[in-house]
Amino acid sequence: IVFADENDILKDSADPDIDYNRRVRPWKSRLGILYVKHQSIALDFRILVLTATALVSRNRALNGVENMLHRLSAEDRLCRVARRVEPLYAFPPPGAQEIVTSRG
Repeated sequence: IVFADENDILKDSADPDIDYNRRVRPWKSRLGILYVKHQSIALDFRILVLTATALVSRNRALNGVENMLHRLSAEDRLCRVARRVEPLYAFPPPGAQEIVTSRG
């Protein structure tokens, strides 16, 4: 739902692979980790409902994703990215800060 427009995100990129790894993959990974931490039949059902909603109104589906992430106590920046009202920005993948800090 959140990255259904991935082609549009990367269309003007000089190097789509690098831009994907910098701007899309870190956020997808965070969403995936959050899903694994909170997986349930109820969450799966909610995602299915939001996917169906996206067929009619992507904006409404993105609002639903943002609300769901807030209920799961997702970090604010992930909620903002999922809402897709701001341009995607490059961000380190999950765990990268911990690696830098532990080597510090």
